[in-house]
Amino acid sequence: MSLELKIPPPVVALCTATVMWAITKLLPISGFDFPGRTLVTILLLMVGLLIDILALIKFRQAQTTINPMQPQQSNQLVTSGVYKISRNPMYLGLLLVLISWGIYLGHFIALLMPVMFVLYITKFQIIPEEKIMQEKFAESFQDYKFMVRRWI
Repeated sequence: MSLELKIPPPVVALCTATVMWAITKLLPISGFDFPGRTLVTILLLMVGLLIDILALIKFRQAQTTINPMQPQQSNQLVTSGVYKISRNPMYLGLLLVLISWGIYLGHFIALLMPVMFVLYITKFQIIPEEKIMQEKFAESFQDYKFMVRRWI
C-alpha cells in the first residue's frame, strides 16, 4: 500500500509534533536553552500560521480545492501571493510550526523530527501532487516550477 496522498498533511504534522513531545519525555537528555528562546518560538509559530492562512486565502480566492488528498480536483494553478515564494506554502507553514514546537520543547533530538516531516511530505504528498499538477496544467506548471522553489 502506497502512502501517496493518503494522510492529510495536518495529521502528519500533528503526529510529528506528538513524536517530538514523546522524545522529550522518553529521552530527557539533549535539552537546550538560549536567551530569547520564547521569542523565537512565538515568532516562528506566528510566521508559520500566517503563511498557512495567506496560502488558504489564495486558494479560496482562486475557488480551487484546498483538499490535499484530492489535488486532481484543482481547477486553477495558484501562483500569486505566498505562492511566489514557495510552491508549497501550506506545508512550509506547518514546518515552521513544528520547528517552533521543537524550540519550545528545547530538545535537540526532537528538532530532528521536522526533517522527517519534510522527507515524508516531499515523498508522499508533494511529488504526487506535482505529477498531477504537471498533467493538469502542463506548460504553466513547468514554468512555475522553474520560477519558484518547492519549499523556499
